Amino acid sequence: MLRVRTLYACSAAETARYYTRYLDEPEEEPGRWRGGEAEALGLAGAVDTDQLETLLSGHDPTTGVQLGSALKDRYKADGTVIKAVAGYAATFSAPKSLSVWWALTGDPGLLDAHDVAVGAVLDHLEGHGATTRIRRNGGRAFVDTGGLTMATFRQSTSREDDPQIHTHTVISTKVQATDGRWYALDARYLKRKQRALGGIYQSVLRAELTHRYGIEWGPITDGQAELAAMPTELLDAFSKRARQVEEYLEIKLMGFRETEGRDPTRWERAAITREAAADSRRDETGAAQGHRPGYRSTSCECSATPCHPTATGPDPNDWKHSTARSPR
Repeated sequence: MLRVRTLYACSAAETARYYTRYLDEPEEEPGRWRGGEAEALGLAGAVDTDQLETLLSGHDPTTGVQLGSALKDRYKADGTVIKAVAGYAATFSAPKSLSVWWALTGDPGLLDAHDVAVGAVLDHLEGHGATTRIRRNGGRAFVDTGGLTMATFRQSTSREDDPQIHTHTVISTKVQATDGRWYALDARYLKRKQRALGGIYQSVLRAELTHRYGIEWGPITDGQAELAAMPTELLDAFSKRARQVEEYLEIKLMGFRETEGRDPTRWERAAITREAAADSRRDETGAAQGHRPGYRSTSCECSATPCHPTATGPDPNDWKHSTARSPR
């Protein structure tokens, strides 16, 4: 699954702190710089809070020099504020069954496969979606740039501390054309092709895991599939966040029907769903490693551990061996 949201310059400081402090837990991998433009700016290795804030404010994180036009909010005649866009946050989420498998075993190969899939999408995006629009000969021209400046943050739990492997990728709106000038990223490819980009992630992930472990997959629904051998009751037990959003959604839908006297349209329901997710959100608290004993206790209650050995619920330490062959 892939979700993309817009980041604004007026919130650069809060955004930088969120990704580098809330998500950069001691037991998690630190955020990493990525992309051709990041390399050109001298950004490599771990992501620093001040560097990310400076970038999202529209400046060179190393020198502090302004990159192109200033990122300032604009106001319409009626007083409406048009916020200056600083960048975009793309979140790649692994299938729940993969997250549960990793939480119970700690197999680093599973995280590696996720990273490979995320990297494949970001490489594709940089090759096909790192363009900008400029004025030329009285019209608009779409030109290539030197690439993207991206910061990736991999996290292993949901906001309800369920196992959930996902990677947040912060993409700067600042791109440099071949003439050396800085412009704004034309993000239409990123935003309009979310489903296709998410499909690339899921396809590469399945290919990687199948190659490494020889696992079998269930049916593909909306581009995503779960591990065929994963017990459904185990997935349900580790889906508190999904249930929480559903509860909030039902309350909001009831309110809409009472106010409007009808069911919401497809687009209205999508907006209400986003509101439910936002209203029920709380900060992520840490890495799955610290929660692993509790995860195993939960899986035991679902008859998926040595407490109650079954054909579909082996010892978590041997989970991969009963659902797949050893990694190649």
